[in-house]
Amino acid sequence: SSGINAEYGDIQPYIEMLGTNGTLVQLGLVGTPSPIVPFSLCMNRKSVSGSLVGGIPAVQEVIDFCFEKNIYPDTELIDTSQLGDVYDKLESGNDGGIRFVIDIEKSAAM
Repeated sequence: SSGINAEYGDIQPYIEMLGTNGTLVQLGLVGTPSPIVPFSLCMNRKSVSGSLVGGIPAVQEVIDFCFEKNIYPDTELIDTSQLGDVYDKLESGNDGGIRFVIDIEKSAAM
């Protein structure tokens, strides 16, 4: 079983990556429906389920799955001087699903 934050796209490619008896777990509420091809579930007894919460073991399982399949988040490295701009982007919806990562070393040197 694996979970992917698919709010920003189609989950079908992730279903295709699952092995026999694999389960894709949708964590949290997603505002955009994603189409699923039923045939892709039936062929290898795959399933899709959902949960409002996940624990540390579930998060680690997702990280491991993503590493195995070369799935990485869209990130933007920022320093602390950019926090105001990033906050404004996040307030307006962050439609691209970018994960902002603060460069602590660069920020400390400023």
